[in-house]
Order: sequence, then structure tokens, then C-alpha cells
Amino acid sequence: MFDLQIRRILPQSRQEYDELNRLLQEVKIKLDRNLDYILGLYTPEDELVATAGCFENTLRCLAVKPAWQNQGLLAPLVSAIMKQQFTRGYKQLFVYTKAENLAPLENLGFHLLQTAADGIIFMENQAHAFDTYLNKLLQESLEVDNSAVSAGINAGAIVLNANPFTAGHLYLISKAAAEVDLLHLFIVSADHSVFPFKVRKELVRKGTASIKNLVYHDSGYYIVSTATFPAYFQPDSAAAVESQAEIEAGIFCKIAEKLKIGKRFLGTEPLSKTTAIYNRVLAEELQRNGLSCCIIPRKKIGSEIISASTVRRAIKEDHYAVLQEMLPPSTLEFLQSPAASPIINKIKNGD
Repeated sequence: MFDLQIRRILPQSRQEYDELNRLLQEVKIKLDRNLDYILGLYTPEDELVATAGCFENTLRCLAVKPAWQNQGLLAPLVSAIMKQQFTRGYKQLFVYTKAENLAPLENLGFHLLQTAADGIIFMENQAHAFDTYLNKLLQESLEVDNSAVSAGINAGAIVLNANPFTAGHLYLISKAAAEVDLLHLFIVSADHSVFPFKVRKELVRKGTASIKNLVYHDSGYYIVSTATFPAYFQPDSAAAVESQAEIEAGIFCKIAEKLKIGKRFLGTEPLSKTTAIYNRVLAEELQRNGLSCCIIPRKKIGSEIISASTVRRAIKEDHYAVLQEMLPPSTLEFLQSPAASPIINKIKNGD
């Protein structure tokens, strides 16, 4: 229909990025700061009329210039991005985009997972992957307790990043575990924290070894990571946080149904306005779907709240006394080991 050409938009090309920004502004979205690969669709006159990008295994910034919409231009771009991602080793792909892109993405093999109230949709390219994930969670639960999903069990859940695992996390888990028969711990597995996922997971396990009614799960791709959730289609950060919370709540409700989880535990968040918004919307959405949401006051040392960010700052500034107060022995022991040196150096260098 048109003699259009797909080519990569290079970050070092100021002219191409200026044109990209103008196109995105026309469709009222912003350039995602996390893009690691982006393609453009160009006319013979070198006019950019459509674009699609990606960050790791998520597709982002899908946009078609208003004058060129409804002509099927998104499909070849998304197909090209998918091919590129497959060659980079990403087989399971996700996309956050506007609802107007639902039909063309379904035609390309994507399946709707969740929709936020503002019309943002969350999709993936594998039809049965979420069911496989749910069954994996179920199997992990049954291996710990063969009555884990019985009708009468009182089960709860916590989602934590633990960057690193602190005495505050341990306090939250201990309080929650005392209120339920079985507590599911979902450890955010996206590797965008200073402490790598494998380290965080091991520190959580070691730090909670004395609590016997726990089931440990990797969050996988379905419990959304704050570090990677795209915000390019919302007017401000608060709107992005609300969309993220709505999508995660919807996904979590499906997880809760499979595992017979009746309660989600959260810690209070007086330090971060963003996290406070997230917690509020998450609690509202969970309660709307029939789940209880219990918010537990954060543990303090004197008048100071224990937080992972305070711990990382103490590591950077060599405040060992703070670390002794805010960390369980297992985390402190790790930080004193040779294995922690690359992480400590990274924190000190501000990477």
C-alpha cells in the first residue's frame, strides 16, 4: 500500500530522536526513559509515521502518527520488534499500551492479561503462560503444605523486593505470619535492584528461616516491578503509579483465587509519596475484589523507620552502627562476606 521502510532509531542521532519525540507528543505519550531498542516506520520522503520500542521483554512506545492511523502500520513494526527480541533471547514478551492497540496486538498473537481503569492494558504473547505460572505457584505451595489450598485455610501474602532484607521486613513478615495459617512470600524477581535477585532471595530465606508457615515464590513477570513499569502514557507519575497498582491488584486477585489467599499484607509508607499512592490504590482494588488488605505500621529504631534505602545509605557512608540496628544477623553476615564486595562497591560509587 505504501513504500514504507522500517529502520532503527539510534540514540546518538539527535535529529531522529527529536522527530520521535514530536510523533509521541502528537499521540500524547512521552518517550520512555528505559528503552533499549526502538524502530521507526518511514515514508520515501523520510517522514517518521510510526514507532515501536522495547525494554528487555516488554514492548513500549507503540505509536502511529494521527494522519496515518487505521492503516495497519503497527503490525509490521511490532512484528519486527518481536523478531529482534526473539534473537536476543526473549521468548515471553509483554506489552503495556493503550486499549486502542488491543485488536492489532491480538492479531499478532498477544493475549490480554489485565486492564486498568484509565484504559491501559497489559498483554503477553504466550496464551497459556499465566496458567503455567499459577500452577507453578500451586505446586510450590503444596510441597510446603498439602492443605495449602484447602477451603478452610487462612492464607495471606506479602510482596517484597528486599533491597536488602532488613529487620523491618522481618518484623512485617513475623506479624503477618502470626495472623494466618500460611503466608505466601512473593519476592520481586526483576533484576533492577542494587542487590541481585539471587542474593535478595537467599537473604529473605535465611532471615525468615525460623518462621515455619511460609511459602516462598519468585514474582516472575506478573507481579509488576516499580523499576520497570512504563509511565510514558500517563500525564504524571501519580497516574502511572495508580495504573501499576490497578494492574497488579487485578493480577494478584487471580493468583489469590488459585492459592486461596484471603489477605494481602502491606507496610505503612510514610517516607515515599509514590509508594503511599500505590498502597492506597492497591488496597482499594483488593478490597473491591473481596480480598482483605492489612496495613502494618513500620518498625522503628527510636524515631527512625527502618527502610532499605536507609540501609543502603548507611552502607555508602560506612555507618556500621546503623546496619547493626536495622539488619537481621543473616544480612549483616552477608555484608561482611567477600561475596558482598561488588554490591558494596556499586553502592559506594553511586551506580
